[in-house]
Amino acid sequence: MAAYRVPSVAKLADVFKIDDDTARLVRRVLHGEIDPCEACDRTAAWVRQCYHDPPWDAQAQHAADALLEGHGIEAVWGDDEMVPACTYSNQGDTYTATLVFRGNRAELTTLGDIVESLERRGVEVKHRP
Repeated sequence: MAAYRVPSVAKLADVFKIDDDTARLVRRVLHGEIDPCEACDRTAAWVRQCYHDPPWDAQAQHAADALLEGHGIEAVWGDDEMVPACTYSNQGDTYTATLVFRGNRAELTTLGDIVESLERRGVEVKHRP
């Protein structure tokens, strides 16, 4: 398990309009301090439906998305056909602040800004159904 670097409780609470306890729980999940299934009933239900347990990062992202009342974890695909350029919590709009997961970082940004940044660097962003 590789924990994520995550924005502060204050920043999460401000951007997502959530209380400090929820923001703290999101940070604890993404830091690997608490099991995602213990933090979020929706994640526990999802994992129970899987034949094999999803990897920790998928569970942690799922729990963070559910706690932030997102619409699921989605991927942005670039040049590498096997690995997404990043994953993110779909907050419903391209330019609404969200958590974007790249490597060991959970960044506060927008999907639109990430796509524009990748395209400026010459990465062809692809949509996959």
